[in-house]
Amino acid sequence: MYGKTYKEALDDKIKKFREETPEKQKQAPKKGQLSPQQVQNLLDAMNNQEKKVQDKVNAKRVKGVPVRGKKDW
Repeated sequence: MYGKTYKEALDDKIKKFREETPEKQKQAPKKGQLSPQQVQNLLDAMNNQEKKVQDKVNAKRVKGVPVRGKKDW
């Protein structure tokens, strides 16, 4: 009679939002913000650096300090 019902209008708004959302995500980030790809690259770099440090620490731990043999004579 007077147009769309409340539910129909709400469904249209939800549909429009879902269609526009991927486009907004593809846009360049605002100044001072990182894109999701840049964030993922930074996390990967940090994980690689941490792995190198842990490998170095574990290598020293395995090597240990040499112990002189005790003579029993």
